[in-house]
Amino acid sequence: MTSERRAFITGFPGAAATRVATDYLSEPDTVVSLLVDKPDAAGAEQFCAPYGERIEILVGSPTRIDFGLAGTYYMRLADTVSLIACLDLPHPPGDNQDEHRHRKAAREILELAQIAPNLEHVMVLSHFDVSGSASGNFAERDLDVGQGFPDPGAQDRFAAERIYRRFCDTIPLTVVRTGWVVGGGNDLCPLVQMLLSADDLESQISKHPELVLRITPIEQIEAVLPRLLTMPPTRGGLTLHLAPAKLSPLPELAADIIRAAHKLAPAGFQLESGAKRSMTNNPQSHRWSLRELLKRQPHRVNLSSLFSERYLEQRDFAPLSWGDEALETLVSRALEEVLGFR
Repeated sequence: MTSERRAFITGFPGAAATRVATDYLSEPDTVVSLLVDKPDAAGAEQFCAPYGERIEILVGSPTRIDFGLAGTYYMRLADTVSLIACLDLPHPPGDNQDEHRHRKAAREILELAQIAPNLEHVMVLSHFDVSGSASGNFAERDLDVGQGFPDPGAQDRFAAERIYRRFCDTIPLTVVRTGWVVGGGNDLCPLVQMLLSADDLESQISKHPELVLRITPIEQIEAVLPRLLTMPPTRGGLTLHLAPAKLSPLPELAADIIRAAHKLAPAGFQLESGAKRSMTNNPQSHRWSLRELLKRQPHRVNLSSLFSERYLEQRDFAPLSWGDEALETLVSRALEEVLGFR
């Protein structure tokens, strides 16, 4: 009988999946099964090479029946898995490649969880846009009142959460909601580049003078998710919000980002044209639109976010703060792409 704890992770090559896998494997007696779409298989082999037999690549998809795995591989996974992490980051607003992606993945994750005898924890990434068109302060149960949604992607995430919650009394579940995840990386929201490259930035921002943009720096995901996955889950399920407290309204945030970018960039460098080239040349980045992001931004709403902060503080997590250091990190990572180096 093996003492190894196996984590099954989806979301590769996203930043959340790669960081959780890397951190998890830093602990002894841990192994990872990494679910990878076929087009990403070559990149996965390169990522996994340093870990040898401690990490295996399973070519498939979160939305396919049994993840697209052969029966023997699927049953071996079910018999040995301890932790499941569904870490697919949300697509850009309005980019609905599969309007039922999250629902399909939820059903497959739950089917695996129900037959896994050694399961300890299921952790799922979601997004604040499950609040839809609702506004004000209300409890989680109020999410079931039939609010509207800004796009099919948000509605799909809402429907997936409802599917998961049907089983929260029998499956150890944690749902982690984020805003748009920002930072350096192809699958992340290129907020800095969008602000720098916008031709009509002032007119767009002026329409949202009090909007607090819901963003989550990738550093917060990197700091919280690996440790959270291995912690004993809360009985009856838990929902956590990962977003810094006290973010500035959009006009002030945009001004701070642009000011920091000009401070950090080499003298004479044309930031605006560099940002436009970066957005155009990156197949992932050019799917993002500042106009769509602002149009589909969730309404002002508070969904138990203070509880999330208290929960993390009680377990000695670093505070999810936002200040000059976090801002400079966000901008400097973005400028690596704008300036043309990694």
